[in-house]
Amino acid sequence: MEKRFIVPAWTFLGGIIVWLILFFLFLSENLAVWQELLIGIITGGLIVTSAYRCKRAKGPKTGNLFRAGILLILTIFTFWKIGTIAAIVLVASAAFTLIIALSTHRQKAGAG
Repeated sequence: MEKRFIVPAWTFLGGIIVWLILFFLFLSENLAVWQELLIGIITGGLIVTSAYRCKRAKGPKTGNLFRAGILLILTIFTFWKIGTIAAIVLVASAAFTLIIALSTHRQKAGAG
């Protein structure tokens, strides 16, 4: 792995690990709204940050499309077991990740 992709990769894995821990920790509990928001914001925020860092490192679009797909899968499980509010935050994070993935890299004038 190239050195410039280490931070985006670890940020992405951190988001997945945090989601797994919170998912199994709060699996059978009724959560307050702020707890659901916290789960969505932490997980979604880490993965969107990973997508942005990957874009800045001039990484391929497929990595960010993969991140958006993983966020949608996490959304399904979150909606099913945790709650609607956390799932809505994760869907918004997936949308931001798709926007980051589909936006083109700008080239400097004269660059070919």
